[in-house]
Amino acid sequence: MTIEHEGVKVTATNFKPTTDELKLYVARARELVTESEGKDTADNITSVTVTLCDDGGVDLTFVAKGQKFERIRRITGEPIAARQQAA
Repeated sequence: MTIEHEGVKVTATNFKPTTDELKLYVARARELVTESEGKDTADNITSVTVTLCDDGGVDLTFVAKGQKFERIRRITGEPIAARQQAA
């Protein structure tokens, strides 16, 4: 079963949860990501996969958009620009 909730694609594997349960899994994934990675990453989650385990628990797997390369270029670009000016 797959639904889209608040821009997040949610897929259930090995069981058929209700739509409300899938929405709760998205909320829980965002809570966990906010605690470990910060709110910016939690807001960038694009998909969540919920898999029912043999012991009755569930595994939550998520995918989030990465940082823009522009930020990396700014960090690494400054020393290069300084070297070019010195040459």
